[in-house]
Amino acid sequence: MLQVAPSAYRRYAARCRQPELRSQRAQKDEQLRPQIYRVWEQNFRVYGARKVWKQMNRESIRVARCTVERLMGDLGIEWAFPVPPDRSDGMIMPGERNDGTQQKTFHGRV
Repeated sequence: MLQVAPSAYRRYAARCRQPELRSQRAQKDEQLRPQIYRVWEQNFRVYGARKVWKQMNRESIRVARCTVERLMGDLGIEWAFPVPPDRSDGMIMPGERNDGTQQKTFHGRV
């Protein structure tokens, strides 16, 4: 069983009950998450962090690009990228995995 100091638990419980006790960063993040999602959604879910950041600054919502990147990661949203119809050059695209399905022959000295 994991032991937690009573004072740490009480501090955590108080922050859950009263969000104004959270850090300024946590409070600002709570305000920015819906805005980031809205901008991403309004632009057909294709904007990446850089374009979401630029659009938010156009709308006078001042936020750092690294903050947008972090919160987009927390929200689980990412940019859409074009997928070419044929990838015969063996290059791995973002989101793909190289699970080693190719047969490889290794020749070594005996």
